[in-house]
Amino acid sequence: MAKLSLFLRNNCVGLLALFVALGGTSYAAVKLPKNSVGSAQIKAGAVNTSELKKGAVRNGDLGSGAVTGSKIKGNSVTSSKIKPGSLLLSDFKTGEMPKPAATPTTLPPSGAAGGALSGTYPNPGLADGIVTASKLGKLPAIRLGFATGATQQFASGAATSASGVQYPTAATATQYTQGGFTTGTEAAAGNGTTLIAPVSGVYTVSASVLWTDLAETVPGPPPVYNDNGDGYRTISIHGAQPGGVRGSNTVPAVDDTQTRQTISLTDYFQAGEGIFVTVSQNSGVPLDIRGTQNQQHFSATLLTP
Repeated sequence: MAKLSLFLRNNCVGLLALFVALGGTSYAAVKLPKNSVGSAQIKAGAVNTSELKKGAVRNGDLGSGAVTGSKIKGNSVTSSKIKPGSLLLSDFKTGEMPKPAATPTTLPPSGAAGGALSGTYPNPGLADGIVTASKLGKLPAIRLGFATGATQQFASGAATSASGVQYPTAATATQYTQGGFTTGTEAAAGNGTTLIAPVSGVYTVSASVLWTDLAETVPGPPPVYNDNGDGYRTISIHGAQPGGVRGSNTVPAVDDTQTRQTISLTDYFQAGEGIFVTVSQNSGVPLDIRGTQNQQHFSATLLTP
């Protein structure tokens, strides 16, 4: 008995360790029944993220309001993890939502064009046949004609220049005018009628005259006014003076008939620029210009601005 007591005193620490080891092993070997460990048996904070299997915790395992902002890692919730339509304006703090773009007051047209247009927006075109003559604006145009029976006499040797004799005079009548054409006079060339270009652009201008010599008149009725066949007859179209001759035409006189002269040209004239006609002859005697409005005229029409 004395030997047992001595053995126990000398080996008490080792025996205690052996007891604890054998007891722990026996405890670990015990198999717990399924679902025998509940939340009441788990110490607070004992289960960490590393002890949870991925996907083990589902929405139904979390109590309402259990996951707050402090429990979510910063920037861990991205737009791909948010269900479309799940966020409301009340879920955002003041200043977190970006300001929406200004609402436009008008929107560009789109789709098929209609009415006077064809094709589709944004690049429709005019529909076929939509532009008719009634929809076109009037181009500036004017025509002056000699009043029937009126005459205008020109002395022999009158020069076609700024100091020459201008045709037509106030004896003319306006046959038509449109698009803003007005008339005036050119004091430097005999105070004859001048056409004032309403806009800058390319115009076609024409004029015609009939030369007669009263001494060659054949009595009527009606009388026939012929030319004398001597010398030359000249007609010119002018623009702004000085030196504004734009075109000229000279022909020999024709005996025993009227000498008819015409001139036509296309040229550019500035808005407000005067366009006028001068005539001259060198037969040695005064000659008349006479005839109807159709035989003697002065006209201008805008072709393109």
